[in-house]
Amino acid sequence: MIDKSVSEPDQRFRRHERIRRKVEYDRVFARKKSRSNELFIVYVAPNEWSWPRLGVIVGKRVGNAVRRNRARRRIREAFRLIKHELPKSVDVVCIASARCAQGHGSLAEKLKELVMSAMRR
Repeated sequence: MIDKSVSEPDQRFRRHERIRRKVEYDRVFARKKSRSNELFIVYVAPNEWSWPRLGVIVGKRVGNAVRRNRARRRIREAFRLIKHELPKSVDVVCIASARCAQGHGSLAEKLKELVMSAMRR
C-alpha cells in the first residue's frame, strides 16, 4: 500500500496548464522576454494564476507531421518534469527548431535554464 500522506509534486500535464488562445500567446510575445538555444526559443511572461502554463509552437520547417508531433511531445514532457521547479504564475511559450525532434537527450534541463534566464531578464 502506498502512503499518500507524503505527496510528490503533481507530475501530470493538465488542461489548465496549457496556453490555448491566440490572445494568450500574443500577450506572452508582447512582453518580449525571450531566450534561445539550438533546440528552441522560449518566451516568458507572468500570468494571473498560481501555476505555470505552457504553449508550444512547432512550424512546418521542423518536418512532417510525425516530426512535429514528436517535438511537441518532447517539449510537453520536459515541461511536465520541471514545472514544479519553475516560478509560479508564469506563462512559457516554446517555439521548436528542427533539432528539437531529432535530439536524443533530455530537454528538461535545457528548458529550465532558458526559462530561468528569460525570467531574470
